[in-house]
Amino acid sequence: MGNTRQFDFIVGPETDTLPTVGTPTDDEDTISKGYADDTYFRKTIADTLTEVSEPGTPSAGTRYFYAKSDGIYHKDSSGDEFKLGAGGGGGSITWSAPDGEAPVKGQEFDSEVYKFDVNEGQKLVAFVKVPQTYIAGAPIKMFIGVYSPSSSGNMLLISDSYLIRNGTDNVASVTNKHDSTNTQLTNTVTNQYRQVELDLTDGSGEVNSVAVSSGDMLRVEISRDTANETSSDTNETRFIPSATETTFSA
Repeated sequence: MGNTRQFDFIVGPETDTLPTVGTPTDDEDTISKGYADDTYFRKTIADTLTEVSEPGTPSAGTRYFYAKSDGIYHKDSSGDEFKLGAGGGGGSITWSAPDGEAPVKGQEFDSEVYKFDVNEGQKLVAFVKVPQTYIAGAPIKMFIGVYSPSSSGNMLLISDSYLIRNGTDNVASVTNKHDSTNTQLTNTVTNQYRQVELDLTDGSGEVNSVAVSSGDMLRVEISRDTANETSSDTNETRFIPSATETTFSA
């Protein structure tokens, strides 16, 4: 009579070749879908992030996200650090024209405009309320709309921002001031809409090294800086007051 052999088959890999359940330690370790989901994908408000010091600059096309003692930050490949979740937009802006210093007010294309000529000394003034949702440390910026009838020449509208701290400063205080760092625009098309970005604070949300807080105000003055126009447009720069936007986050 021939020999009888018994073969035992199992489904899947042998038990003693599976990795130990837990945190992988070697490059060859296998992890479960549940581990991957819980560790790398499923993040909730209850998850804890370890506070770290500011890291170096990430490589081009990437960003770092990390926690510090006062919030969550990200850093771009230019080395600029920004705080996340630092408030939204503010309320509407009303521009005032000071007596004797105001640009000419007119109407073009069925819209109100102010015309800044090539002679310096004209300005418009507005108070910008810092919203209650603002998180200290975020840069504050203003975006304004301008155009010119010219197809050549340069135009430059700038801003001076004065910090008026809630419960501290006189509304006319000039102690803490920030000058915008934007540069001239060159006209190439007649009546071409141009958006101008005005930094109302530095990149850390400060004016003259003083931190801006929710509930504060910024008194913003805009004017034409012909001294820094290479070849000044002889036409007036049209400022569209209704095309004003202020942002309070990175």
